[in-house]
Amino acid sequence: MKIKLCLFYFTMIFSVMAMPVHASGLSNNDPKENAKGMTDEQKAVRMGQLKQRAEEMKSLDKSQMSAEDRKNLRDEAKDMRREARGMRGVYISIAGLIIIILLLIIIL
Repeated sequence: MKIKLCLFYFTMIFSVMAMPVHASGLSNNDPKENAKGMTDEQKAVRMGQLKQRAEEMKSLDKSQMSAEDRKNLRDEAKDMRREARGMRGVYISIAGLIIIILLLIIIL
């Protein structure tokens, strides 16, 4: 009975974790996929370009822009942030690590 209950809980947990992946509508322009093919030097150069563009965007006079131009600027900034996040590694928080360890102790 205990094994069936554990199996049921794990099935529920994994099915809930998989839902956002199916709901997101994966796109072909995944920044993480683009970053995988880059060397460390290329990543550093690209990060420098992103930082330079961010500084240019900060220095722009947004009061003279139309609403559509400001929206396009925000969209560009979001895309740049996604690309920058894609170049970083995967980190596990301390709380996540503790939960994983506790689950392993409970299972075993």
